[in-house]
Amino acid sequence: MDLIIFILVLSTLIVVHELGHFLAARRLGVKVEEFAIGFGKVIFRKKMKDFVFLICAVPLGGYVRLAGENREKCQGVAYEYCSQSIGRRAQIIAAGPVFSFLLAWVLFALVFMLGVSVPSAKVGGLLDGYPAKESGILKGDIITSINGLKVRNWLDVLNVVRSQTSRKILKVGLIRNNKNMILEIKPKEVKAKNIFGKEVSWPVIGITPSEETVILRYGPLESIYRGGESVFKYTWLTLKSLFLILTGAVSFKNSISGPLGIFF
Repeated sequence: MDLIIFILVLSTLIVVHELGHFLAARRLGVKVEEFAIGFGKVIFRKKMKDFVFLICAVPLGGYVRLAGENREKCQGVAYEYCSQSIGRRAQIIAAGPVFSFLLAWVLFALVFMLGVSVPSAKVGGLLDGYPAKESGILKGDIITSINGLKVRNWLDVLNVVRSQTSRKILKVGLIRNNKNMILEIKPKEVKAKNIFGKEVSWPVIGITPSEETVILRYGPLESIYRGGESVFKYTWLTLKSLFLILTGAVSFKNSISGPLGIFF
């Protein structure tokens, strides 16, 4: 089942990517000879108005064949790819990645809109030697605010704590046995190297989440914004990771967790 899902997802990504090349070429007047999904033996062929649509046996690829792609066979006809200016060829090439980005944006936005399950703001455990335990926080406490900033789930707790780097004391609002309380906690600074090999530090208080979860969802406009933000964030992290690996600044072994390793 997992393999089938993987193939469907990969095929969708490829089709959308190739669709970008296809539409850009047609918009610029470049003749498309074939639009294929998959590779290997052709199992379905249909002659459309001005191109041939193919489905091949192995659904792990795809391509768009344009007239004049091979310069050696270029006849100098206006509709050939080789006859286009550098700018027009660049538009056709860039259209694939652009469509891939747009697909990722839409998918991220849908996830944010439909909702994802995240840990609630209930404390599931306390770490020995860290300030939360020493300050009186107990397992089962529900955190409601930090320095006056409301928190709705565990992601909010993490983000707010890490954002309070200039504060020496955190005023943590919580609910215990249906009673509201405020405890003061002095966070502990932790230093470590991220996947880029750079030493970073952040404040921690020493609590872990419970198994309780809540559904985190946003409205349409905020989902679109957060979807775009996620696409650009992960793209930048991926490119930066690849650059550092290729330049030897970070070993491939140490960065195998990928950009997501930064956040967890």
